[in-house]
Amino acid sequence: MLRQFREQIDAQFGTAPEPQGPERSDGPPAVGGLNLSALRGEQDSPAKQAALALLLAAGREGTGASAIARALSEEHGTSRQTVVSWLRDWVKDGTAVRVGEGTKARYLHRQHAPEQPPEG
Repeated sequence: MLRQFREQIDAQFGTAPEPQGPERSDGPPAVGGLNLSALRGEQDSPAKQAALALLLAAGREGTGASAIARALSEEHGTSRQTVVSWLRDWVKDGTAVRVGEGTKARYLHRQHAPEQPPEG
């Protein structure tokens, strides 16, 4: 189900190709400087994309961090702590909404979140 859902997302939104650096034919790459390549992939990692797809697929009932981590563990080896971190980030940027507290907390994608009354 997850694989089919990811294929739907890829078909609808497309995926960006990996960035390519300038071609070098003058020998091995230069040594020195900062290697930030490990940070580049985190934002769009396959596991994070799969977690977001699961959040979206959960609909109006939402889902929890443990359920997402279980669904990703076999294919991606993702821990619950990692999923919790993604969910916190998504709540901060408005991608997700947290409903409930503690062990009863559920997360909904913003497309499925109940409308909030205007403040003021």
